[in-house]
Amino acid sequence: MTHSVACTTVSPSQLLTVNPDYIIADDFMGNYTATLQAILSIPGINSTNAAKENHIYILGNFAESLVEEPGPLSVYGALLLAMILHPDAFGLNSTAIPHYISAQWVGQYVKPNLNLTLGNG
Repeated sequence: MTHSVACTTVSPSQLLTVNPDYIIADDFMGNYTATLQAILSIPGINSTNAAKENHIYILGNFAESLVEEPGPLSVYGALLLAMILHPDAFGLNSTAIPHYISAQWVGQYVKPNLNLTLGNG
């Protein structure tokens, strides 16, 4: 059985029209700095609320998998997004959320339980 995840591509002009409060992106360039630079190079991006408030976050591979892959661990992806959007609800201040969400940060703060129990059937 094959699972597919529907992803929507947002054009730069659509992004600017929406004027998001947060931008949460995959590490699509393979490294945080290049990905962030690609986002910041979009003409007009600095006028968005996300850029003005310094709310641009890049998900590392593990964080991306939790958010995008369907399955039992996706609840941790929802938790991760909630922590980014509402850190105070988790006893964090906004400066505690790094702009690059690494596997180490996920392990320390989201604390996904990766123990698996397999049935006998």
